[in-house]
Amino acid sequence: GSITVEATKKTFDPIEFSSQFSVTPVVITSIASENEYDAVTTRIQNVDQAGFECKLQEQESNRQQHVSETVNYLAWEPSAGYDNGIRYEVATTGDRVRHTGTTAEYNNSFNEIPLVVADMQTTDGNDTSILRVLQVSAQAIEIMVEEEQSKNSEIRHTTENGGFIAILSE
Repeated sequence: GSITVEATKKTFDPIEFSSQFSVTPVVITSIASENEYDAVTTRIQNVDQAGFECKLQEQESNRQQHVSETVNYLAWEPSAGYDNGIRYEVATTGDRVRHTGTTAEYNNSFNEIPLVVADMQTTDGNDTSILRVLQVSAQAIEIMVEEEQSKNSEIRHTTENGGFIAILSE
């Protein structure tokens, strides 16, 4: 889907899925416009079967109101399988990803290294951050929450729930 996240300083916009999922999906977001030049990322929270909440977040040293941006998102139910030549796995890590590397093993190993996209499913820590994929193998991924350091050098982050989608064309 694609949505416009309104220009709000610290509040989340509610986003409804076009149809409700049977279980809580993994949501991956990406900013798809450049309506303002300041660095910005998305943060999401309260992901459930009906939707999620999303906000724009600028770097800590410049937490100004950011203009509205278009945000693309992908929502996919946790699952693993093989369909039309594509092997996939969609899962969450649980509330355990921090500022140090966290390994998340796939339920089913891939034959080769898959393409992986990942995003935090929560906003437990308020500092501007992203979910960084450190390493990908055929058995697992290693991810971490990476805070930016424009305001200070502190990078400790509380636990977040990471979500990922791994895909391999076979």
